[in-house]
Amino acid sequence: MTNESKCILAPSCAFAGDADKCHDRCPAFIQMHSASGRHTLAGLPSEYALIDIATAPPRKDQPAVYKFVDAYVATFERQFDDKPAIKSAYLYSDEPGTGKTTTAAGLINAWLRAHYVGAARLGRQPLRKPAEFFDLNEYQTAYNLAAMAGDDVKLQALTKRLNEAARVPFLVLDDVGIRSASEAFRGLVHAVINARLAAGRPTVYTSNIEMGDLADVYDARLADRIRDNCQDLPFVGKSKRGLRKK
Repeated sequence: MTNESKCILAPSCAFAGDADKCHDRCPAFIQMHSASGRHTLAGLPSEYALIDIATAPPRKDQPAVYKFVDAYVATFERQFDDKPAIKSAYLYSDEPGTGKTTTAAGLINAWLRAHYVGAARLGRQPLRKPAEFFDLNEYQTAYNLAAMAGDDVKLQALTKRLNEAARVPFLVLDDVGIRSASEAFRGLVHAVINARLAAGRPTVYTSNIEMGDLADVYDARLADRIRDNCQDLPFVGKSKRGLRKK
């Protein structure tokens, strides 16, 4: 059996579906999908791991968003250039299940593919971790449990992980509108976003609050900086959960 259905490089690979070359021993497949591969290290949830932005389910229901998304993905080839900087994107809907996370996952896969292929064309070694999916709800739960237990070692490890997220070239911050977070936790997330803005690193935010309301979660200055560097992409409609994948 060939691997084109489980390899994010397939859309750019001349050997996809070739019984002699598209298999688990393919060096590119190993470098992307092994236990320590670049796609694995990106940390995408399993249900979104192989989303291809070209065929992502929300494309049909979100034509205005995907008009920008297609143009946005085309800019990923600039990641090896000093300028112009690649924008960030803010995927918003107050309804769950409208396709925000699916789209964000597809964007990570598009970035990983552009990075791997682009590095090969330039004769460079691809970065070990070009992109990351960061679930703030999951992280907040772990942080709160460690704080309640007074586990300083765990808190230091969690803080280190968040600081590393500030430096990854392309980051998805899933569910950035964390209204119920503690002051300490909001401060950590604020620092990550601020560091990424200062360095010009593209970030895809998913949120159930409008971009303008981020001032109520963090502060007005940070909200203004996000707005200045980010394309606002409102998702329309009701939840499709139960009807198809998010």
